[in-house]
Parts: sequence; C-alpha cells; structure tokens
Amino acid sequence: MEAAQSQARDGQGWGEEAKADAAMTLLFVEMGVGYDQHGQDITAAAVRACKDAISSNSIPAFRRGAIPGVNSDQMKLQIKLGVPRPTQHLLDAKRVKAVFP
Repeated sequence: MEAAQSQARDGQGWGEEAKADAAMTLLFVEMGVGYDQHGQDITAAAVRACKDAISSNSIPAFRRGAIPGVNSDQMKLQIKLGVPRPTQHLLDAKRVKAVFP
C-alpha cells in the first residue's frame, strides 16, 4: 500500500518495488467501491471499498494448500486506491490496512 500511496502522491511509477514484485504470480484481481457521502471521510470510503473488494470471496485454496507452493503466509497484496490529489494527505493508511487479515 505504501508504494501505491507514494505513486499517487508523486505520480511516479513503481520503480524498484515493481521489479521485485514482477516475479510474483498474479492470482486474483478484486475491485471495490466505497463512498462516504455524509461524512466526506476519504479513509472511511477507502475502508468500504476494500471491504467491498474482499467480501465476496474467501480464497479457500490458500488455506487448504490447493495451489502448489503457495500458502496464505506467502500471499502479498497490492492495493491501489483512487483518491483525489487534494485529499490524499487525509488518507489514514493504517485504518485501511486493518481491513485485511
């Protein structure tokens, strides 16, 4: 998530982290949508989007070891959040990270 935030802040590419992650195998892509119309809290909206993205699956294959050589301890998440530039400094990344097990 830090890489996504720094990319969003400075508009740069993923750099060295992208090269290291290129060896990872992409297994799932999930998308979610989150709004906070009344409170205008971008962190609340980001938390809702993340919960929306992961709420419809449980990925049991990782727990059972059905994917050879991969288990939940090895799983890495790459999170990209679409946050308007003027409000990016208001995003509480710790609250968003807490959504994920």
